[in-house]
Amino acid sequence: MKKIINILNKKFKKELKRNNEIKFHSQTTELTKKALKLLNETNFQAYSLIMNKSNPLNKRLLKKHNYNQIYMDMVIELLEKIN
Repeated sequence: MKKIINILNKKFKKELKRNNEIKFHSQTTELTKKALKLLNETNFQAYSLIMNKSNPLNKRLLKKHNYNQIYMDMVIELLEKIN
């Protein structure tokens, strides 16, 4: 992982300097493609949880509870499902 981060930092230093984490939706297509190509060459697995914020049940949940607590609960649930 360090090797991939170093490669991306060298090529996309300006772009990555403004953020401490890579969020592909806000990065250039070139950076996204390069990162995914490098990750594809490794034994890499990705997991995600998606919360539909337009669902009425989720809207109520978001109004009632702290966003950070909801996020932490989702991360814990994800970690429990990963080996």
